[in-house]
Amino acid sequence: MDAKFRYGSFSRSITLPAGVDEQDIRAVYDKGILEISVKLAEEKQQDKRIKVEVQD
Repeated sequence: MDAKFRYGSFSRSITLPAGVDEQDIRAVYDKGILEISVKLAEEKQQDKRIKVEVQD
């Protein structure tokens, strides 16, 4: 008995998280496996130090 394979189009969409580096997205399809790599952009540090002056 011969196995028959049927190929057709497939479509799927996902929402990417905030902070994704849109220039660094990669998708590879190999041997029936789809691998998607998404790099998150570096978060800018929001911490700020404020010098406190003491007056006598």
